[in-house]
Amino acid sequence: MNTGYALAMVAALGWVTMDLLRKRLAQTMDSFVLALWLNLGMVPLYGVWWWWTASSLPEPGYALPFVSGVVFSLTGQVLFLLALKWSGMSVVLPMLSLTPAISTMLAWFGMNEQPAGVQLLGLFLIVGGSLWHALSENGAHLGFSRGTLAMGTTAVLWSANSVVDKMALSHASLQVHGCLSTSTAVVLLLVIIIARGHVSQLPVKPADRLPLLGAVVTLAVAFTSQLAAMTTVMVGLIEGIKRGVGLPMAVFNGWYWFEESVDAGTLLRVTLILAGSVFLTLG
Repeated sequence: MNTGYALAMVAALGWVTMDLLRKRLAQTMDSFVLALWLNLGMVPLYGVWWWWTASSLPEPGYALPFVSGVVFSLTGQVLFLLALKWSGMSVVLPMLSLTPAISTMLAWFGMNEQPAGVQLLGLFLIVGGSLWHALSENGAHLGFSRGTLAMGTTAVLWSANSVVDKMALSHASLQVHGCLSTSTAVVLLLVIIIARGHVSQLPVKPADRLPLLGAVVTLAVAFTSQLAAMTTVMVGLIEGIKRGVGLPMAVFNGWYWFEESVDAGTLLRVTLILAGSVFLTLG
C-alpha cells in the first residue's frame, strides 16, 4: 500500500471516531458552538506548523477554491450536527455514502479525474443504496425526513469541498490551507453565534471537555491525512475508502453505543453501499 492509500485509510478511521464523538457532543452542545470549538482547536496546530516550516503565502488563484471550501465545509458541519440530533446514527450516516459518487463526478468534470468502468458500477450501487436507505426511515411514506435531508445536503457540500480543497492545494501548502480554512471558519461561526444571541453557550461543560479534546485531535488527524492523500490519490477514491470503512462502523456504533435498532433491511442496504465503495476503489 503506497503512502496515499495509507493516508486515506488513516483519514477514514479518524472520521469514524469523529462521528462517534460528535454524536455524543451534539446531544449537549449547540451545533454552532460545537463547530466553533472544533475549528478553534485546530487553528493553533496548523498555525504552529505554518510558522515552523516558514511556508509562503498562497499563490494567485487560491482565493476562489478557498472561499468556496470554507462555505461548503462550514455549512456541512452544521447540517451534519443537526442531522445527528434529528435522527439515529445508523440512519443518517449512510447518506454520506453519496460523497464518493458526487465527488467523483465533480472531479471528473472539474479536474479530469476519470473513473474506470468498474467505478461507475460502484457509483450506481452507492447512490441507489443510499437513496433506498433514506426513504426507508419513513416506512411506507415516500418523503424524506429532515435528518436524511440534512445529511444528504451535507454529502453534496462535503463532496464539493473535497474537490475545491484539492484545487486549493495546488496554490498553497497543506499547513497554510489548513490554518486559513479553520481560522476563517472560527470567525464566521463566532459572528453567527453572536447574531443568534447564544454567546452564553460558549463555555464548555466539564463533562464535555474530554470528549471535545478527543474530537479536536481526531478531526485534526482525519482532515490533515485527507488533504495529504489528495496529492496522490483521486478525490472520489479517497471518499470511497472513507465510506467503505465508515459505513459498517456507523451501523455498529449506533447499535452498540446508542442502542439503535438495526434490521435485516438496514444490513442489506449497507451491504450494497459497501459493495459500491469497494468497486469505486478498484479502477
